[in-house]
Amino acid sequence: DMRKGHLHQYFGVARRGGLSEVISGDLEPGKALHRVAEGLDFLSTGTIPPNPAELLMSERFAQLLKAVSARYDLVLIDTPPILAVTDGGIVARHAATNFVVLRAGEHPLREINATIKHFERVGVRPDGFVMNAVTRSQNRYGQYGQYYYHYAYGK
Repeated sequence: DMRKGHLHQYFGVARRGGLSEVISGDLEPGKALHRVAEGLDFLSTGTIPPNPAELLMSERFAQLLKAVSARYDLVLIDTPPILAVTDGGIVARHAATNFVVLRAGEHPLREINATIKHFERVGVRPDGFVMNAVTRSQNRYGQYGQYYYHYAYGK
């Protein structure tokens, strides 16, 4: 998320010296990557640019994604909400798989439908949904649903 990205705080690394510097050509990708755990590297947002969408539409961004995709088994990209700004749609065109992340109980159906339509307008179909902040009290499937929750997710 090149607009309000804050994941760097969770990993204890600086924002500066990240994606925006790599795309703009000011920093080599290898110098921007941080080893934050065994088998896990992280690329911060970098300095918040005035033109994130333009940077994401650049050939350098496409080349960076190809390079990291060849190097890593899995590349996860965080974007702002697709209904808020164009960045999510730009990145989605490059991604092999796209998930819509929803906070449980926070999104009306019309907003979810609008999100799907926005993906389709940029030529991408979401591959699935991730529901976060789900609590047991929101489980509508009774005892069977709790069994599935325990069995499938080990909670």
